[in-house]
This record gives sequence, C-alpha cells and structure tokens, in this order.
Amino acid sequence: MHSFLIGMVLASLITSPSASVFAAAESENQQQSEAIRKYMKENFGHPGMETSWYSSIVSITVQGRTVAVRTKINRQGRAKKEAAMGICGAVSGYVFSNGNQDLGIEHIQILGTDRGVVVSRRGLTDQCEVR
Repeated sequence: MHSFLIGMVLASLITSPSASVFAAAESENQQQSEAIRKYMKENFGHPGMETSWYSSIVSITVQGRTVAVRTKINRQGRAKKEAAMGICGAVSGYVFSNGNQDLGIEHIQILGTDRGVVVSRRGLTDQCEVR
C-alpha cells in the first residue's frame, strides 16, 4: 500500500499542471501554425497560380506570440527582400484580420537562409519592415 501511494505521488509530479499547460500551449502553437500554412497555401500557393514568392517558403511556425516563416531568401538583394515583404504582408493578412486578433500573435518574422531576420512586423500598428 505504501509503495502504491509513493507511485501516485510520483505520477502526479510527472503530470504536474505546469507540464500540462506547456503541452496545451505547444498544441495551440501547432494548430495555429497549421492554420496559417493552410491559409497561405489556399490563397497564395494554388498550383499554376502561385505568387512569385510562395515557393520560397520552407516552414511556418508559431511560438508563443511570434510567427516565424523560414524561407529560401538570401538576406542580400533587393528582389529577395521584396519577396520577404510579400510574405510578411500575406501572413499579416491572416494574423491581424478581425477574426484572428484574439489569437494573441503580435510578431511576424520572415527568416532568410541563414535564419536571420529579413523582414519583421511588431504588432498590428507596425508595418512590415526590412531589418
């Protein structure tokens, strides 16, 4: 009986509220990431009708209040930065739309091939800017 109680206490420590809160936040981040990927594909990535920049997107992830879009864009070159601006504008259209403002996402980062920030936006009242 005593070992059973110890086992129950240990199990409760392993599945502590902080662990379940972290798991819930991670699940929410994944759901938001998938929703943004779907939006981008449906609106900017239809085969034969893709925008000029859509194929440069490698991944889209949400971590807390930030959307990070990893791309094949080199941080050098004006045309590349224009592509990053297009991606930032498109993601902004989803994140800051009236129906999605309650998601709590405040920041957008478009990352280049070196994972450095090419373009970012810091909230609804900010604009996408080359960094």
